[in-house]
Amino acid sequence: MTLLSPDQLEQDLWASTELLREQVDLYDYKNHVFGLFVLKRCHDVFVERVQALVAAEGMSRKRADGVVQEQYGIYPQTARWPGLQERKKGIGEALDKAVVALEEHRPALAGVLSVVQYQGHKRLSDEVLHPLMNHIGALKLGNADLEDPSRLGEVCEGLVRRYAVESGKRGGAFSTPAPVSRLLLELVELQAGHSLYDPSCGAAGTLFDAWRMMAGRPGGKRADGRVDLDIFGQEKLPATWAMAKLCAYFHGVEMKLELGDTLVAPGHLSPEGLLPRFDRAVAQLPFTVKNWWTPLEAEVAEAPPADGKKRRRKRPAEPNYKKLVDEHKRFGYGIPPRSFGDYAFVQHVLATLKEDGRAALVMPHDVLFRDGDEGRIRNALLFGSHGQSGDRIEAVIGLPPALFYGSGMPTCVVVLNKNKPAPLRNKVILIDASKAFARGRAQNALRPEDVEHILRAYRAAVEDEREEPDYLRVVGLREVKQGHRGNLNLQRYFAPDETAEVVDAEALATELTGLQEQEQALDLRLAAFLTEQGWQVEAGELEGCLSLAEEKLELLSSQYAASRKLRPSRIQALLNRGYGTRRMGKWSPHQSFKPSPLGVIPGNWELRKLGELATPLAETASGELCQPVADGWRQAGSGQGLSVPPQAFAFDPARLYQGGLARNEKELALLAADGQQGFVLDETLLLPAFFDCYRQSEWWRFCLERLGAAVEEACLDFSALAEAWVPLPPLSEQRKLVTEWESQDQALALLQRRLLDWQAHCETLRARLPERE
Repeated sequence: MTLLSPDQLEQDLWASTELLREQVDLYDYKNHVFGLFVLKRCHDVFVERVQALVAAEGMSRKRADGVVQEQYGIYPQTARWPGLQERKKGIGEALDKAVVALEEHRPALAGVLSVVQYQGHKRLSDEVLHPLMNHIGALKLGNADLEDPSRLGEVCEGLVRRYAVESGKRGGAFSTPAPVSRLLLELVELQAGHSLYDPSCGAAGTLFDAWRMMAGRPGGKRADGRVDLDIFGQEKLPATWAMAKLCAYFHGVEMKLELGDTLVAPGHLSPEGLLPRFDRAVAQLPFTVKNWWTPLEAEVAEAPPADGKKRRRKRPAEPNYKKLVDEHKRFGYGIPPRSFGDYAFVQHVLATLKEDGRAALVMPHDVLFRDGDEGRIRNALLFGSHGQSGDRIEAVIGLPPALFYGSGMPTCVVVLNKNKPAPLRNKVILIDASKAFARGRAQNALRPEDVEHILRAYRAAVEDEREEPDYLRVVGLREVKQGHRGNLNLQRYFAPDETAEVVDAEALATELTGLQEQEQALDLRLAAFLTEQGWQVEAGELEGCLSLAEEKLELLSSQYAASRKLRPSRIQALLNRGYGTRRMGKWSPHQSFKPSPLGVIPGNWELRKLGELATPLAETASGELCQPVADGWRQAGSGQGLSVPPQAFAFDPARLYQGGLARNEKELALLAADGQQGFVLDETLLLPAFFDCYRQSEWWRFCLERLGAAVEEACLDFSALAEAWVPLPPLSEQRKLVTEWESQDQALALLQRRLLDWQAHCETLRARLPERE
């Protein structure tokens, strides 16, 4: 008899996906497969044990059935597989009763199988469930049928990883890539006897990697054979928590996995209700959690007027997002914005670490440089504040883009240490590991050599502060504070990549002001050679005047270059604060703001997806298709060119992240020649000129990264691009913002004209110089 290998079993279970791929969403369906797998496995093991007793002891089957249940626990009739598989109607209802009955007698599975419902689940009809059960029923899952029953946990983990890949963006919520898990565990220097905690464990992949890592080390097991590691985790999503519990069940691992929101209701509390303390913590934190806390409403009921007269009702007060009550006192470094929960998780982890504890956390890269409340919290973690100790950040490691399932956004690892070694105190290790990785079409990956490079360089820095050019620096907190004001953006500390220059808007604006001041001082010296009639330069003064003119030309060139680099930042600055609101014919700055997926936006703005504001250019008003051709866009089935409306945009699906989006007629024609795609904006909602400026902002680039456009060879069609967020001010404010941007462009054009004029002045002066032999 051929035994079923773990790989083959995983393949067979995954094959059930094909039965439902067109009927249900794979993300919603994954737990249903696990439930059926457990029901069939329990049946086969039970039958195997009964048959063994019948053969060995000569018992009747009825007697053997009772003995097995006495020894291993009750196996309820409602949960037995043959009766379930024979049903033709009411299959979902029967399965729901089966998993509830099984959980009653299997404490390790309590709440795990019943986390989903078969009855009433969208499109899981009897016609869908019956062939699925026949497929799983054909698998023999008894111990004697399997090549290695102890590896069933690995089968479950393999399925979790496959579901993560297939589920796209939502897959990142429950699975961390194995190379990243290994990196986190090595960074915290996990030792036998430690307690390990993951506050957002997902399907607990990193915790299982830790268990395997410790099991393979000398001295990694206790006298009773168990791995010498206490493992704790918490997960907010019930279906994901159930997958983690199920994997632990099949692995036979003792893990304390709690279900619930870590920030609102932390688990693993002591009997006195106090937070526990762990030796180590690792996590892929949820990226930029929104509404991470239910705030106390700061609204107070308005008392009725004393004179009894009715008055115009006042606008209700905004909720006070700073007034939070946390009985565990975790947020001593500051309250993060309601729409960005990253630093709430960081402070929670710090509060749960022992005094010599360490943590390695995967976070979005922009937590290193966001300002406002998050900037103040970051500074407090670095330098201390309000009685809180600083010097908590030991290292920051920049990771390659698109490492995580369904997300192309840049990420980093932040290493926290509550007791740094003496040589590293008041210093931070900065590693730029973003350029070394294996490229993939949908997802990039860290190779073993990439992980080894990070760890080798990191350990060298810890031991003797050894640096590595363009890769690792050990930076003093004085430099971080005085030179960068707490900004930890790695590209500030390393030479910028020639292909992706990063603009430090604040430093560049300061530099531009200095250049303008230098120009004013230089103009005073040049005034001696300029009169109403033009240049008046004597022969003996030509070289001195030319030298000053060339200096002026250099200053103008530097100003022009700086102004061009600052343009996207100036666009973003206007988006951040808006133009204002118009009342009684006057414009006033915005007074109220609200959180959004793009950050804080003015209170009267909307946030809409591009697909709600635009229509693919491939659809005409008559519903006929338009095809791109060399001389423009052509209606399908005809040889005549189609007039492209002025509100149209065309884009290169394979080059979108590198700026492959065009609006003017010439660029539209060029993109059309390459067979690219396009869309038309609804001008009653979104002005093309406003969108044209918005697409040059940091917000737009952030949206593209979220969609995965930063991944090499990524090709986004309009259906994917339609998911990008677009801020939507009132049309009157859109026009004002466009006017403001246009005035900035006019100033830039004027600066360019001055630059050209001074180039001509210099050429004139050079022509007057006598030729030198």
